[in-house]
Amino acid sequence: MLGFLRNLSIRVVVTTTLGCFALLLAIVAGLGYGGTHIGDQALEDRTQTANRVDLLQQADMLRLKAFARLEAYGRMSLVGLVGAMDQQKQQAELQELITEAGKILADFQAMPPLAKEDGRKLLEKAAASLAEALDALDQQLQAWAKSDAITYNRLEEDMMFKRGPQISKDLAAGTTYLEAHGAQQLADYRANLTAFAIIGGVSLAVALLLLLGLRAMLMGLVVRPVGEAAEHVQRLARADLSQPIPVTSGNEIGQLLGALREMQDSLVRIVGSVRAGSGSILVGAQQIAGGNADLSSRTEQQAASLEETAASMEELTATVKQNADNARQASALANDASGTAG
Repeated sequence: MLGFLRNLSIRVVVTTTLGCFALLLAIVAGLGYGGTHIGDQALEDRTQTANRVDLLQQADMLRLKAFARLEAYGRMSLVGLVGAMDQQKQQAELQELITEAGKILADFQAMPPLAKEDGRKLLEKAAASLAEALDALDQQLQAWAKSDAITYNRLEEDMMFKRGPQISKDLAAGTTYLEAHGAQQLADYRANLTAFAIIGGVSLAVALLLLLGLRAMLMGLVVRPVGEAAEHVQRLARADLSQPIPVTSGNEIGQLLGALREMQDSLVRIVGSVRAGSGSILVGAQQIAGGNADLSSRTEQQAASLEETAASMEELTATVKQNADNARQASALANDASGTAG
């Protein structure tokens, strides 16, 4: 494994490590974005669940309020205890309550349906029961307005003994499901947060291990070999070519050490060639010195011969001068003799 790492290129190691860091950063960023999105979605779902429960409860409260007031005022008006003006006023107020309950129920039905079919059916059943109850209340209100006691009593009994308990049962089932659904959403959200925290912690641990591994690899593959290469260069600068330069890796540092070893071998060859040339030069210089000594001896002999020749030339010159004097004397004597003869 260590040999494989030593033969890896430093560029590949650094690029791979940076790529891993970028991947971990992308994972952490994705976790953050995903956690935020899931949190927003969970909050939205939880809010919708709470709104569903609130709308159902509001609509049912308005229904119960309208039914109670209709029960009280209807009975009183049928026995003549409520005047015509008060009856119209109460009828208008009850109609407003029923209309408001219908609007709230319409808002509930307009909300996005649940994903699970069983919950969707429960809520649809509760909404349908509530809508039928509001319609029955409206019919009962119209019967009261028309003083139709038979229809009024029939609808009242139906609401009290049949439709009312069924509505309460359906609303209780829907509300219970929504509360359980909200609790499950909260549990899922917390589970997702826990999973994100675990994945984030693992990512940070992996990033820390990568940092430590990268530091160890750089120390073993770059820093220490560079220090050894610097020591070899310093020995070469001191003209120390005795220490071998080992190449222990195939990466850029190994290529540098190989180049230093080639340079050292070249310097060894150059120094050997210079040493051999210096020996040849020494032999030639010794021969030249011997020849110079022989030439000097011969030159001295030639100088001595020249000195002897110079002495002989001086003697010859003196003799020539003497002969010249003798010739002049002879010429004078000859002239004298010629004059005498003349």
